[in-house]
Amino acid sequence: TFALIAYGIGDVLGAGVYALTGKVAGLVGPASWMAFVVSFVVAGLTGLSYAELASRYPRAAGAAVYTLEAFRKPAVSFIIGILVLCSGMVSMAVVSHSFSGYLQALFPQIPAFWVKIIFLSVLGVIVFCGIKQSSAANIICMMIEVSGLLIVIWAGMKFFGHADYFAIEPAKNIRPELALLQGSVLAFYAFLGFEDIVNMAEETRQPEKTLPRAILISLGAVVIVYVLVALAAVSAVGIDQLASSRSPLLDVAQKGFPSMPREIFTFIALFAVSNTALINFVMCSRLLYGMAQEKLIPGWVGIIHRSTHTPYMAIL
Repeated sequence: TFALIAYGIGDVLGAGVYALTGKVAGLVGPASWMAFVVSFVVAGLTGLSYAELASRYPRAAGAAVYTLEAFRKPAVSFIIGILVLCSGMVSMAVVSHSFSGYLQALFPQIPAFWVKIIFLSVLGVIVFCGIKQSSAANIICMMIEVSGLLIVIWAGMKFFGHADYFAIEPAKNIRPELALLQGSVLAFYAFLGFEDIVNMAEETRQPEKTLPRAILISLGAVVIVYVLVALAAVSAVGIDQLASSRSPLLDVAQKGFPSMPREIFTFIALFAVSNTALINFVMCSRLLYGMAQEKLIPGWVGIIHRSTHTPYMAIL
């Protein structure tokens, strides 16, 4: 259960909150934490649906299986599976660019092309070696990722009480409830990722119980972190600065700890984007394996390696 919760938290946290906190604050104002709570409620409803379906059909293909069971139309199930696959692959591609950008900030002489090739190859080897190795790498990355947000919260604690946390101050001349809705729609992106948990069904002990628990606990843990980060951000830094900044949480951390080197956050960001790519790599390979088992794609895609017990053709 712990490993699956770590998988969910690592997937949901990602790098989204580092960019979205400032944008949401710019839309809503000091009460930006409310937008994350509203988004959590909406994500929670979706999470409950996934929890119910995962407990009924604990199979690796996830959403593709649920669609097949509901409508009995393989073509529709195939389309859903491919869309989920594409979302994971696009995410991997995007974060490979991010990883190369962060690494080049530290080592500008390394060519970006080779950084991306080696980055994805190393992740592929980890995923091929087995689910225990992938889970261990995820837990390490997740803990480093969370440490960055804890630094932000710690930095913001010095300024708690410097803002009216219930004041909705829209950036534009719109009604407060509409501003909160806009901020919530944007904040919802920061909760995406919990749905990938269901693709781990066939490598999970007692999936009928473990999958729902992991989905709901990971969402609950993440919303607590997001609310604290949002409160810390509006306490330490002005709304206008948060909204216009390209690295709002770095601004918060440096406001609380002026002597902290910027390279620390670059280091943390490397692990955050690595974790996003790793989790999507695992998810996509298990999704392809599950679709092959359901005969939605050719069976050879789902071949399992005798030693590592991983779907090596899907990983390749």
